[in-house]
Amino acid sequence: MEPQEHQHHQPLQQAASSFLQKLLAELSDLNARLGGKHPEVADMLNIIGLCYHHLSTNQDKALQFHKEALDILKLCMDFSSSQTEKASISKNIAVTLTDIGNVHSKRGDIIEARASYDDALCIFRDLKMSSEGNLMGSMMRGISRISDDW
Repeated sequence: MEPQEHQHHQPLQQAASSFLQKLLAELSDLNARLGGKHPEVADMLNIIGLCYHHLSTNQDKALQFHKEALDILKLCMDFSSSQTEKASISKNIAVTLTDIGNVHSKRGDIIEARASYDDALCIFRDLKMSSEGNLMGSMMRGISRISDDW
């Protein structure tokens, strides 16, 4: 990278870092208010994971946050009582698995990516979600990106 190009990217890197710090502070607040095993905490973990995935090169951190979110969502599923709540949590699990697949894909872990996408696809199908929908469409695009390598 040329020195001038590096200087051009510095403000963007600083903004991304500042944004991540704000999200981490919000996560800390959510943990304090709601406890660590709450769907809103999982949502924030996924947001932070997406930021690491898209705004930094630290895919290990992205994976860490998404996996923590997945663990919380699975725990929430065990304790949910209504079918509506279970369906909502299932959808969030499928989205999180898609995000995990995207991180694995970016890291070049095609087998892991495919496994995550397959798990997400099963959930989307169980929920009878349309393949034309945004959520399932995102997962299908992930599969198509890795299908050449599979």
